[in-house]
Amino acid sequence: MSTKMRLFSVISILLALAVAYITSTNYEIGRQGIYIPNGFDPNYVKLTTVNAGNAGYAPVKFSRSVLRLHFISSSGNTINTPYIMTYVYFTLKPWERKEYDKGTAGIYYLDLTDNNWKQCPSVIITGKNLPNGRIACLATQYTLFGVGYNR
Repeated sequence: MSTKMRLFSVISILLALAVAYITSTNYEIGRQGIYIPNGFDPNYVKLTTVNAGNAGYAPVKFSRSVLRLHFISSSGNTINTPYIMTYVYFTLKPWERKEYDKGTAGIYYLDLTDNNWKQCPSVIITGKNLPNGRIACLATQYTLFGVGYNR
């Protein structure tokens, strides 16, 4: 193989790795975070946690801190409606997984349209964080999210 061909091969591999890195973005705070399949500039994402007791009344009891998800526009404004596919996820503890399997636990979010907590349709991501997995849902708003179980 010629030197030009080897150089072209190396450049192609590096380019492919760069594209793969840019096309999906994962932001975590401890055992929770967001996953954006098509990537996003981290300068516009703000993740924080809120003590569950300070998250306001919910129809569930939160098992850990609540995740606050904000997107900021280039002009500095907060964006509340997702314009890119964004998944919210939580790595499950053993007892949280048992409650999810029984149908008594899930992801809840603060609906900004009526200021009420609602359940986010969730799925278990197997193969991640074994043996308990990860619970995830598609964000329909950029707001507060938490893992909770029925009161």
